[in-house]
Amino acid sequence: MRVGAELQAAGGILDRIDYKRVRRLGVQLRNIPKLGNDWDLPPSSLQGWIASFEASVDAVRVASEAGLLRLLQSSADEIHASLSREIIPAMDDAIADPKTLDELLKAAKDDDRVKHVDLEQWQARLPSDADLARIMVVQLGVSVTWNERPKVDTPTGMKRLKLGALIGQMALGGALAVGNIALGVVGGVITSIPGVMGAIPLTLGLVGSAYTGLNAVLTAADKIVDAVKS
Repeated sequence: MRVGAELQAAGGILDRIDYKRVRRLGVQLRNIPKLGNDWDLPPSSLQGWIASFEASVDAVRVASEAGLLRLLQSSADEIHASLSREIIPAMDDAIADPKTLDELLKAAKDDDRVKHVDLEQWQARLPSDADLARIMVVQLGVSVTWNERPKVDTPTGMKRLKLGALIGQMALGGALAVGNIALGVVGGVITSIPGVMGAIPLTLGLVGSAYTGLNAVLTAADKIVDAVKS
């Protein structure tokens, strides 16, 4: 894949990524929101959902600030044609099950958001943490006991679950992107890594999975924008 050679040739791209920041994002995104049918949730869970949303957005910022997003966009057609399970690093199995990985790959091939995204315009459309907190009826930055939690009606509760599901999709994409960006940053002299289906070049795994993960973030975020407005 030509973009792999370009990534290596442009060596400063991965060097510009703050690995400590990427690790912090990885910790935040590790606890992907889990949903049930009950919308009467602990305030800490709702606060965690909002933190996952912001961490997912920051995953896109990391890729953009380093120049990785621009490189992915410039080679989008080539990457798009190469997306398959064969280029997925085995470590991604710890982030998403095989069925989900297949769904994310299909989504990236069917509805490519990475290629055309204008990051500044995209970020401007996103709800703020305060917007999400207001819609979910939870306070940020405070500890509230179970008995003190705000009670919500059915429409609000259903909206909580809808947003939680979308934030979960967004966080999954963010975790996939961040995990592979981190792998690329610390890769050093590594030239190949275990893949889901045999060994693959490090840059190929980074490009394919990061692209797939970023696409999932962008797709879920757009759905969140629509859900907030509805």
